Amino acid sequence: MSEDVKFGRFGKRLEAKVITDFLSDPGKCAEYISGLLVEQKNNFGLNLGWDHGLHERKEPEFVPSPILVHHVEQANPEYYQELKHDINLKLQGEEGVDDLEVNNMIFHVMTDNAWINWHCDESETRQGAITIYLNTHWGLDKGGEFLYNVNNEVERVTPTFNTGMFIRGGVQHRTTPVHGHNLRKSLQVWLKEKG
Repeated sequence: MSEDVKFGRFGKRLEAKVITDFLSDPGKCAEYISGLLVEQKNNFGLNLGWDHGLHERKEPEFVPSPILVHHVEQANPEYYQELKHDINLKLQGEEGVDDLEVNNMIFHVMTDNAWINWHCDESETRQGAITIYLNTHWGLDKGGEFLYNVNNEVERVTPTFNTGMFIRGGVQHRTTPVHGHNLRKSLQVWLKEKG
């Protein structure tokens, strides 16, 4: 390996990769999360218990909106297993990520002005992560872009339906604020090494 290859704190190579056509039935996944939003009961928690550094900004006038969080494993264990199986099948067929499997996942719904600050997801139980986008129509004007830094270069990914943004090795990343009355919907998946 060349000397410019970077490694995270757990000795894993920093990697980032966009994977298209991720879920085998993305429409079902998008309908699931959209259905939760119109049900009478409360299907979501909030990100208020997260580390404050994930959503704080230095500008005193900026007040971030909360992120809605849905724990599908607790709410619908059968659908959780279906999604887990589908994602693991995709990982098996994807070069460079076939050594990983699903560890946990949640749905995120980011509202106007919601954002996530620079951070990395790597830990002893998280060796990688994938964000799968579930909005059928999204553009630069709506914000909510995924920024990541590998080799001191910031790259930008605009959410595209059924695209997965894979990272590993402690890649620093963030999500820019969502603009307007838009709901940025995604499935956040954390990965562990097989076995």
